[in-house]
Parts: sequence; structure tokens; C-alpha cells
Amino acid sequence: MKKIVLTLILTGFIFSVPTFAKTEIGGVTLPDTLKVGNKNLVLNGGGTREFLWIDLYVAGLYLKQKDSDPQQIIESDQPMAIFLEIVSGIITSEKMIEAIEEGFQKSTGGNTNPIQENIDILIKSGFKEKIQEGDTFLISYHAGAVTIAKNGKEITSFGNLKFKKQGMLGAE
Repeated sequence: MKKIVLTLILTGFIFSVPTFAKTEIGGVTLPDTLKVGNKNLVLNGGGTREFLWIDLYVAGLYLKQKDSDPQQIIESDQPMAIFLEIVSGIITSEKMIEAIEEGFQKSTGGNTNPIQENIDILIKSGFKEKIQEGDTFLISYHAGAVTIAKNGKEITSFGNLKFKKQGMLGAE
């Protein structure tokens, strides 16, 4: 997930300093559990994205149960979530969109066509609006769809398990 979701985690965009079993990361306290749909998820790990020694944002990956196997996480048809908190004013919607697009290019080997519609929905619904320090994003997969929320407000649900596997979580 070093890119925006687990694309983000697995390709190297979000996590530059992985930490496990901690809830305080880069000055942000991540909850030990999150409720997504009707499921409680546990914090599996998290990290801080840095640029030139400046923390940009903190992210946490939440799963039904802790797992250290990236392939298992990608393939699983289980609820999961990625929580992001912006910790720097350097992050703008333009920079986040660019990073998302680069992450999907990497995670799909340059073939985003099969999931481009879902990428466009993700960008338009979650990252076109102004992003500022303190904003939070929750990108979750449950009930067969991807849901995005900004600052606690659900924006939209879209996609499916294929999108989670091929793009959101960096598979294939």
C-alpha cells in the first residue's frame, strides 16, 4: 500500500515506515478497531508517507483478523479498510490524484482499462475536492463493494472484488 489503498500499501506509496502493534504513528493515534458495515476490523499495521523528512500522511490497514501474507490479503473476499489521515498541507488533491494514478499504473502493469471506470469513480468521489491537513479518508471493502468516506461522511460505494484485487490492493 505504499500507494493509495493497498495498491498504496503494497506498491510503496503510503508506507515508508511500517509499524505493527502500535496505534500511535507519526503523531496520529489510530484506533485498534474500526467498524465497517456490521464487522469489527482490527488494525493490522500502519505507516507514514514521508517526503524529504516531512510526514505527509499516516495510514492504517484494518482486517477481519491480523494477517502478514500480502497475497492472502489481496485475494481475500473479507471486509477490510484503509484509513488515511493527512498530516501535512503539502498534500493537495492534485498530488493525491497523481499518486493514485501512478499506483494503479504500477499495480496493473500499465493496463488500467479493465478497472478505469472504478479508478475514475475513486478519484472523482474522494479526491477531487480540496484536501487539507487533518482530513481523513476511509476506503473500505465490504459487502462486495468498495466504499469511500471523507471526514467520517460516506461518499459512495462502487467496484467489486475484482477491483479490490486488481487495483485497490495492487494484485496482478
